[in-house]
Amino acid sequence: MGCISVRKIKSTTLTRSETHFSTSLAQTRDNFLSRIINLHSLGLKCKKGIENSIRQKNRQVAVLLKLKQIYIDSKLHELREMIAQVDFCIENLSECQKSKKAIMKLINEENQELTHVLLKDDVDLLLTNSKDYIESIKKEIGKLHLDEKSAEIEIEHLLQVSFVESASEGTFKRRKYSRIERNLTY
Repeated sequence: MGCISVRKIKSTTLTRSETHFSTSLAQTRDNFLSRIINLHSLGLKCKKGIENSIRQKNRQVAVLLKLKQIYIDSKLHELREMIAQVDFCIENLSECQKSKKAIMKLINEENQELTHVLLKDDVDLLLTNSKDYIESIKKEIGKLHLDEKSAEIEIEHLLQVSFVESASEGTFKRRKYSRIERNLTY
């Protein structure tokens, strides 16, 4: 009537240092996951801030927020890669014991990079046009060598194409594109 399959599980005992390393990796993974969630919400705030500054025709703040969003996206990508490495180490603990110091060094470097000024929730402060704060953010962006020209081009594109001002209502409307339906048969 039924078939039962039994798989023998090889049990291994972990030493005290392996157990400590495993728990610290699990805690690090949880910490990185919470940072990903925070950075994602900060990226969304930057996107809303860009839209608000475009509505107010504040090009300088829009470019700064776009550069901040680009930096946040790069950090999100790095964090996802670190989580993949940590997951690999948790699953294959015996292989990672040899490179434990290198892994912990990478984790510590990533934690230090996550305390950067551009990763703080300051979108509202940027939108208030505080000149001193905007200059300090510009200096930090200059240190990171982010591609400011591409951000300016993208913001200019948003200013010219994405929003069309209605003369009668004075409101902004997003341009609509027609979609062609395609019937695919296999």
